[in-house]
Amino acid sequence: MDNVRSRIRCHCRRGLRELDLLFGRYLAGGFETLPDGRLADFERLLEQPDLDILEWLTGKSAARDEELRALCAEIRHDLGY
Repeated sequence: MDNVRSRIRCHCRRGLRELDLLFGRYLAGGFETLPDGRLADFERLLEQPDLDILEWLTGKSAARDEELRALCAEIRHDLGY
């Protein structure tokens, strides 16, 4: 799973500064405790458009997909939102 986590870390580098900051904080903290079973959900999250992810992580809107919605809520919680 270390290769998966490394790949995810690379994909967290986005073109949107706000998203880079959020992912950077999450990678430094809560990401390491993310269960292996949630890694596939995290990878699916990273496949989404940056602006959608930003809105989901800031709570301005919610993902339609239940797993992504739950993952974003967990990330927000870990980030203190």
